[in-house]
Amino acid sequence: MNALYAGNDLSLVRGDRLLFKGVNFSLSAGEALVIEGANGSGKTSLMRVLAGLMDADQGDVQWQGVSTRRNRQAYRQQLLWYGHRT
Repeated sequence: MNALYAGNDLSLVRGDRLLFKGVNFSLSAGEALVIEGANGSGKTSLMRVLAGLMDADQGDVQWQGVSTRRNRQAYRQQLLWYGHRT
């Protein structure tokens, strides 16, 4: 079965700080991704990358087998972002 949602080799640098590197995941329908880490470790930044609100410095996020960068508008129409700040 092909992944519905996948991240491949995701990395992000903010300023001079590496927040995460080499993040990979693959989810099929009905599966969930749990993101854990200490304060300031890049969890929210990773969620922003996954939601298409910012680009990773490296890697690709795919939704239904298509890069989210290729069709950002259609991808965003399928999302609900509910952050901890209103």
